[in-house]
Amino acid sequence: MRHAVGIVFLLGAGLTGVAVAEPQFAGHWTGTYRCQGQPEAKMALEIAPSERPLHEGVFTFDAAGVKGSYTVTGRAQSNGQFTIVARTWVDQPEGFRALGLRGRIGSDGQSMDGSLQGCPNGNFVATRLPSAGKVASQVQPMRLPEGDATPPVSFGGAIGGALAEATSAEAQCRALAGWYAPAVGPRRFDGMPSHQIIEAIAPLFVDETFEPVFGIPVTLLDETESRAVGHFIKQTCYGTLGMEPYRNVFSDAFRSPAYVGRITAIHERQAEAARWAAATREELAGIRIAGADALEKLRVVDAGIARSRLPDEATAPLRAEAAALRVELETAARNAKTASLIADLRNVGENLDQGHLGTALRVADQARASDLAPEQITQVVDAARHKAAAILEPRLIAAAGLATDLPASLDGLKQARAALRPFEQYRASMDKTFGSIDPDGTLAPLYRRIRDLESDPAVLAELQTALSEAAQGERPREAVETLGAQVSGPNGWSAGTGALVSAARDQAEIAAVLVEDRSTNPDPAEPTAREIAAFALQRVRAASARMADMESACTSGRITDPVAAMACLANPAVWTGQTGSGATLLRVTKLGCVPEHAQAQYRCTFVQEIRIDIAGGEAFAAGRWSDLSQQLSSGEAVDARFIRAPSGWSIVWGDLR
Repeated sequence: MRHAVGIVFLLGAGLTGVAVAEPQFAGHWTGTYRCQGQPEAKMALEIAPSERPLHEGVFTFDAAGVKGSYTVTGRAQSNGQFTIVARTWVDQPEGFRALGLRGRIGSDGQSMDGSLQGCPNGNFVATRLPSAGKVASQVQPMRLPEGDATPPVSFGGAIGGALAEATSAEAQCRALAGWYAPAVGPRRFDGMPSHQIIEAIAPLFVDETFEPVFGIPVTLLDETESRAVGHFIKQTCYGTLGMEPYRNVFSDAFRSPAYVGRITAIHERQAEAARWAAATREELAGIRIAGADALEKLRVVDAGIARSRLPDEATAPLRAEAAALRVELETAARNAKTASLIADLRNVGENLDQGHLGTALRVADQARASDLAPEQITQVVDAARHKAAAILEPRLIAAAGLATDLPASLDGLKQARAALRPFEQYRASMDKTFGSIDPDGTLAPLYRRIRDLESDPAVLAELQTALSEAAQGERPREAVETLGAQVSGPNGWSAGTGALVSAARDQAEIAAVLVEDRSTNPDPAEPTAREIAAFALQRVRAASARMADMESACTSGRITDPVAAMACLANPAVWTGQTGSGATLLRVTKLGCVPEHAQAQYRCTFVQEIRIDIAGGEAFAAGRWSDLSQQLSSGEAVDARFIRAPSGWSIVWGDLR
């Protein structure tokens, strides 16, 4: 009977028939019941004997060890059909609500079956037990008028039902007491505010319970009839016949038509709430088959529940159903996402050159960035790892197999580096996503072979020759960089190859500079035009490095020194966001050298032509500044002092700088 906490009052049909004799309805019944999707539970139903059409009783259940009970009121017809409605809890476990029953007593009078109202496809079966003493002992006793000595009261108007059929005033009072006793239960209404009293007794005024006693629906009761009933309860039942008054609650309810109006309004609200709840449940049921936009539709329903302005007890079951549906939909969405990602992996090929490894990495990253459950993320990442291994393993084995076949030459070093290059673009991603691109060390033989080649004097000599030829050929800078890239690894060059490439870069830089010697009668020991150009080149490189450092500092946002900040305001990178400014040495013309110490120290004069490139200079109107700098450096002679040292020339600027 788990659904939500609350009380259900059924709208029964055909309640005006003659009551079945006591042996057919009253008694102790035991059996089982089941709601859809829930295990079978045990039930016991105690129906007390009654001289009235209505019978009081207690329903007890045991659902997987969770026990509870509540009072009920029921009515049977001559054909054995009956309706039982829930009343008040005797023992309510958390998360359960009281439910009604509708069914039929078997022809033998010893069995009953039917539907359990308020749970999907609910049903029950029960059999009668032999009498075990007092039945329905938990129903609260009530002090009622005894005997039938007082003539009945005629209420006039439309009042009928049990009140009109009773043959004495005592019987009329007992009929009224039997009608309102289920609402009293263990309460006496002492200290209860009036609005709570109205809420407590409102279920008695539903047509199924009210009309059998009064012969008229409460909505058709006029003020005169209502006051007559209230006066009878107070003056006759309570006052003359001594029935327990219960703080005059029921006499006051009839004597004040406003009470009846408020009760009717409660019923209308409950009916409206029931219609709204039914419509909302239909929406929730439809959402389950809504497809991709199910969660969005559920958010709309959630918003509608929040705006309903109904009491919490009315919306709580729907909120619980919506929350359960949200869990169901989110779980289904995560399951679908997991299946989709794994399908992506299953459908992708195993060709490294066609980017299939990138797909495996992307799927793993998507899983880790998603809202999948941890075990689902692990499932997808493991599948991606297996796919990556299937793509890489053949290529890793093939690359490692080259180790024994590579010649001890520059070409062998190039081949080894080329064999590793397809893996390099994925190395960082593989390390981050799966821990390593080569977890089993398959490439270790190839790495050892590369180290051997990079330390082989013959291979280094061959590389030096090739770099020198590249530095002196056409487009020397590009040629040197291309050859350097062919022998470099992910971390650059080894010490031996790196030194050769660095020297070749210097050669290429100088080779790209137009060097001219206009000196006359040079001393064979003085610096050559090319040595002067090498000095100028180092100065230009240093200037480019300073420009790059300035751009980096100015665009970092970390400048706090006021002087440096003012200098940054003149840097185009701050305004354009473009970086990469630098200077390029184009031409060096040696004009001549004067010996200051023969064979040891010379003062040389030369002209250097420099191109200064300002990133974003055009947008910053810096083009004219660049031209001016170039013209000044091109048209001005500079000098430097060259001092011979064991490792070459030691050089300082002269006065003309």
